[in-house]
Amino acid sequence: MTLVVYVSCTDGVVLAADSGFEMNYSKDSGIMMRGEKIRRINNTFLFSGVGDSSVIEGVYKILKKKLTRSKSVEDVKDAMLDEFSETKYKHIIRMKRANGHDPEEEDESIESLLSAAIVMASYEEKKGGEAAVISDDSLLNIYNDSTNKINKLAIGVGDTIANAYLSAHRERLSIEEGSFLAYKTIKDTMEVSAQKLMEPITISVIDKNGIRSLGEEEIAKFERIYALSQKEEKELFSKHIRMLREDDPSERLKNKI
Repeated sequence: MTLVVYVSCTDGVVLAADSGFEMNYSKDSGIMMRGEKIRRINNTFLFSGVGDSSVIEGVYKILKKKLTRSKSVEDVKDAMLDEFSETKYKHIIRMKRANGHDPEEEDESIESLLSAAIVMASYEEKKGGEAAVISDDSLLNIYNDSTNKINKLAIGVGDTIANAYLSAHRERLSIEEGSFLAYKTIKDTMEVSAQKLMEPITISVIDKNGIRSLGEEEIAKFERIYALSQKEEKELFSKHIRMLREDDPSERLKNKI
């Protein structure tokens, strides 16, 4: 179970994710584990994925080996599509054989089990942030600041909820602000999603100085701010309820009696 959040900021990009994933051993069995979901391909790209971990890992290893100097997702989109399709096909064949199926026969249960999506993010000072997302049906979408103006997105478990949270923040943010927004989006989604998303939340950024992962102290600061904001939201909601009751004629009558 994975949720990945991308935020393009005024001075870089942010990629954040929860830490839970399910390792599938057959179409009927799997185990929940914790692990790092955001990795670097080279000094330019951050990589993550949602769905079947064997497909994601296979694509990551191939892209890391092949992509050494590319700096734009436009440069690597063909390689991303080719490796995603080929890696998924190989794993589907392997799973069919492991379950006693003819590799040539269609098996929707196995193919749906091996569903996955890939995210890669990059940043250049002149161009701004850029993200490429390959969906399970092998459609590639590129999001950047200069063309489609989409600078925040989420994919994975609870992404409908997460994208609704992100869409409420149309302003451009600094990397620190964007990192907190990504953290808060995942935490808020954890609170309401029926699916299991696991902490800790990990965050990596790209700016003019390159790629780095946020440390424990930075994440701990976000945790403190988030807890304070939750408390303030509850207090504000209680205040609004009191205001509504004070404005309600039936409530005023009860108070007089």
